[in-house]
Amino acid sequence: MEGWPLRSAEITADNKSRFNRYLISIMCLLKLCFSAYIISISGLHVTMVAGLLGGLAGGLWRRWPGACLRWPAQRVAVLAA
Repeated sequence: MEGWPLRSAEITADNKSRFNRYLISIMCLLKLCFSAYIISISGLHVTMVAGLLGGLAGGLWRRWPGACLRWPAQRVAVLAA
């Protein structure tokens, strides 16, 4: 924006609308950043849960000898995840 930053003495009634638009644009940017943060954190948790379930299923499958002869434990772990 042209003429920014304004000094506090320069903020008059004429500049209030410009200042409000500037403030609104900053708030929109913060909302976008927060949305990206929430999406990345939820993706991280989904990955952690999938890894945990896959590891658990693969580990349990390896302890059941009859099942390992039919399907490899890696395939079961991938399907569980």
